[in-house]
Amino acid sequence: MDVLPTKYIAPKYVTRFRCIGADCEEACCSGWQVAVDPHHYEMLEQRMSGAADEREEFARKLRRVDEVDRRNGKYALIVLNDAGDCSFYGADRLCTLHKRYGHEFLSDTCATYPRQVGLVGRRVELTAKVSCPEVARQLLLAPDAMTIADIPSEAVERGVVNQSLAENPPELYERAVDDVRGTILGMLGDVRYPFTSRLAFVACMADELEPLFHRGSTAADSLVIRTLERSASDEMRKLIHREFSAMAVPDDFATMIVLRVILSCMHAGAGAFGRLIRSIFAQAGCDPSAPGSVGQEKARLVLALYVMSKKRCESAWGPRLDTYFSRYAMNYFLQEWYTAAPSLAAHTSRLVLRIAVLRFLLMCHPSIAQETPDEPTLDRAAVEVFFKFSRGVEHNPQFLAAIEKDFRERAGDIAHAMFLSKF
Repeated sequence: MDVLPTKYIAPKYVTRFRCIGADCEEACCSGWQVAVDPHHYEMLEQRMSGAADEREEFARKLRRVDEVDRRNGKYALIVLNDAGDCSFYGADRLCTLHKRYGHEFLSDTCATYPRQVGLVGRRVELTAKVSCPEVARQLLLAPDAMTIADIPSEAVERGVVNQSLAENPPELYERAVDDVRGTILGMLGDVRYPFTSRLAFVACMADELEPLFHRGSTAADSLVIRTLERSASDEMRKLIHREFSAMAVPDDFATMIVLRVILSCMHAGAGAFGRLIRSIFAQAGCDPSAPGSVGQEKARLVLALYVMSKKRCESAWGPRLDTYFSRYAMNYFLQEWYTAAPSLAAHTSRLVLRIAVLRFLLMCHPSIAQETPDEPTLDRAAVEVFFKFSRGVEHNPQFLAAIEKDFRERAGDIAHAMFLSKF
């Protein structure tokens, strides 16, 4: 770290997270590239330079990347085996490097995952990736998961920082990050309203801010603050909730959403997320990979399955479903900073799209779609859908990029975003 932090914070779900190792239902050693930073590459090279079999193993299992591709500590990659697993992943579902040489020989990627570190001025914010099943479990199910708590500095592994903002940034877009995120977290945590209305609060505020709050904006701070205060008022929330509750999603728009998701499934890959998504569509007799299987008629069959399941589950488990989605949304804004997007509206649109796809996948999950689940079954399905979707999004960017591009072309304005958030 270039600055000395004075405060360390994290949501409580992060403070409770512990890797469960071989007991995890989906190992983090499978299905994606494992980057190795230069320091730990050299440590391993030296440590494995003695015996001939270790030298051969090092040469076979680690590959340096081309210089032009070296970024963010990505100096080398661990070669994956034919099953798509890390070459050092043992038959006991544990890391053989860790067992042989200890934690200090793990690359920064392996040592820090699933944790994500942000540095805002002198404040460190620790969150965790939902692509880890145990993180998804803690985030979605613990009652106080998103309560912010102080943490010791030792909780930040190796001092690795994934993203940072200067202490006094010159640009309003970055300078207002605490005010904007604080307002959004307050909206998403307002349990007086259903989650869909809370999401509408954020989307409407982002839309109102769009002309004056974006990358490169020169608007006065006071204008943004007044907009935040007005958007966060009880009067505005009541108005948006009333109007949003009366809004109906047009049938053709709902069918288009399902069709777009089906078409995007061809980007889901062969991993855990791909298998989940294909099992979901198989229930309606729709194979996304088969020629001619993604027409309007098949989309309507899948939509009918979704609508029936959604109505049944919301009737039985509405508040619990709202908890899943509100936790995910709050973690999104805390972990994925809007400052990385050209505008708050663009960043919010990405969340609205993610929520729509997540809700669709959860309601069509094989253990939920045909009958009303009990609470443990619903929880298990939610954890599976959220962590597998997060893996598909975070480690297979083509999937979400394909959906985002399509929706920008067909449903780019705030009205369509409202329909999408209610889908």
